[in-house]
Amino acid sequence: MATTSELYLPRTLPYPITILERHARVGDSVRRGAKLLTYSFRRQVKDDNPDDLEPGTSAQTKEESAFGSWEAPIEGVLVQWNVRADEVVDGRSHRPVVSIEEPCTHGMQFNGLCALCGKDMTQ
Repeated sequence: MATTSELYLPRTLPYPITILERHARVGDSVRRGAKLLTYSFRRQVKDDNPDDLEPGTSAQTKEESAFGSWEAPIEGVLVQWNVRADEVVDGRSHRPVVSIEEPCTHGMQFNGLCALCGKDMTQ
């Protein structure tokens, strides 16, 4: 009763992001919570360093690189990537990033167990 799910990056990420690395390959089994990809983004930070300030001014902002990762929300076998390393994702084009085939969606549960495959869902 396997089903393929297309996964999207959350709209809450600090777009635009640059994909740095994909941590799983097509055909790999992925567990829920496993790191799927790492990305970078630019952010504004307060620059309090007195050595960096111009005379007579208070704190300024500067731009710096920051990094994040995105974890698998489901478990299964990675079927297809739809992004590549070094690709910039701006968040406006809402397209699936990866496809994962789930062995079971655990759609029916009874007493903490999946009624379809028997997996303990309390973990």
